[in-house]
Amino acid sequence: MDTIDIKLLFFGSLKMHYGNQLQMHIPKGLLLGELMELLKEKSPGASEILTSCQVAVNSAIEHEDFAIDQSYEIAVLPPFSGG
Repeated sequence: MDTIDIKLLFFGSLKMHYGNQLQMHIPKGLLLGELMELLKEKSPGASEILTSCQVAVNSAIEHEDFAIDQSYEIAVLPPFSGG
């Protein structure tokens, strides 16, 4: 099975669980939804936040069925509000 390295960026309260960034070695073709499950396993305390996050791949918001097939920069964006 081919594997790839990805760079994950975290914002808001997710920094408390993962730091500012994390490098991961994952199977090629892993879906974003599957990656989110791996992150929940890595830090169970972040599970509730991760459930409502959006994920940007190379600055474009993608859905959980997006296949990670190359070395991407992935930003995990927690919900936020403004005013």
